[in-house]
Amino acid sequence: MPTPQPRYGSRHSKTALRNPRQSRWTARRKALAALPTGGTPPPSHDYQLTGTLTPDITGYYDENGTYNGRSAYQHAPAGWWLWWDGSSFYIISATKGVFGNFWVAVDADTITGLYIPQGTVTGLATASTA
Repeated sequence: MPTPQPRYGSRHSKTALRNPRQSRWTARRKALAALPTGGTPPPSHDYQLTGTLTPDITGYYDENGTYNGRSAYQHAPAGWWLWWDGSSFYIISATKGVFGNFWVAVDADTITGLYIPQGTVTGLATASTA
């Protein structure tokens, strides 16, 4: 009667009777078990501003009230605002409602897209949904 062959691997292998997939599935199960469950989800943001800007006001902007009948958004660390001017354009400035040194949207009536500097601020800013 012939000698039964191991199910997996070579009969001369030390791991002949071990399933070669076992370690991969075990590692996957352990990795999934290590994932956090529940808890606080990461914060969601409304818009993200990118670019090489001076001052550096890049980052996330979250809704914080309204201005001229539309939502206004504030950058938490720097305190800058993204707001509607009331007639045609969205503005990014240090104070909501004050032009001074600011960025203005290139496309009228659109919050996302390119913003160009006015005054002493520098760099092209891009706003996108976060």
